[in-house]
Amino acid sequence: MNRAKAGRSTRTFVSEQRWQQVDSLLKPGDFLLMQFGHNEGSVPDTTKAGRRGVLRGTGNETKELGHHETVHTYGWYLRQFVRGAKAKGAKPIIASMIPRNEWKDGKVVLADQDFGRWAAEVARQEGVPFIDLNGLTAAQYNHLGSEKVSSFFPGDYTHTNADGARLNAASVVDDIRDPRFFSQSRVRLPATGAGAVMPVIDHGQVVPRPHGVGHALSGFSTDADAYQHLMHGLMNILTESINLVRQNEKLIYVDGGFARNPLFMQLLGQNFPEAKKPYVRGVASHRPGRPHSPGTG
Repeated sequence: MNRAKAGRSTRTFVSEQRWQQVDSLLKPGDFLLMQFGHNEGSVPDTTKAGRRGVLRGTGNETKELGHHETVHTYGWYLRQFVRGAKAKGAKPIIASMIPRNEWKDGKVVLADQDFGRWAAEVARQEGVPFIDLNGLTAAQYNHLGSEKVSSFFPGDYTHTNADGARLNAASVVDDIRDPRFFSQSRVRLPATGAGAVMPVIDHGQVVPRPHGVGHALSGFSTDADAYQHLMHGLMNILTESINLVRQNEKLIYVDGGFARNPLFMQLLGQNFPEAKKPYVRGVASHRPGRPHSPGTG
């Protein structure tokens, strides 16, 4: 059932009673997929230009608009939707907004420092699945190039045509099919310039999620962008492994080529600041004829 409405923000979805309609329809076991972010950017007020605007961030700050309305942060509204769905026994899923047709230095401009990041923060805080559609779509757009991507936006820089919609819908379906989709260790904040689930370049094709170290290595290229994607992809795999072994109070070991890779070790330190040299050692890479180290997968 599609209850989305064009041009609405999290704020107007509430003020127009649209969330109340959705809430009244929810039943135990339902899945609720929500995506907001395109319409929240204006300064919140009661004018036509500002009626959709919200406060930035995920905190509990408010703005009183006289006797008319109390405006909250983007994250606050998302939390109300998530918690309302959970109260009905439904299963909420948050998706970040798709990128607009805006480019800088040959790459799509991401929302990884505002609405895309805040959506991920709420998903992580509330313990619900997150689809980083902003990052996944950006990876696809960057691969296709600005000329091809512009053909998806015949009217403006926000709304795609049917071809663009199918591409983005396919990314959603593919992400939901991930066996790890409901794993909370999978929900991480987007890194600057990249999605929460980093893609790798595999023989010229964009692969949104590496399914293992060997799979990621098969896409390695001397191209600088592909190298960055690869290292982030490997960090995602390591993150998943570390979170799993932490649950069993076991250690994870990293050594070999990865331990001497400055970017990889920098990412490790950012994701796991408690990691010390005695903790980060052993073997995490897999080579033909050489078994995996225990706990690394």
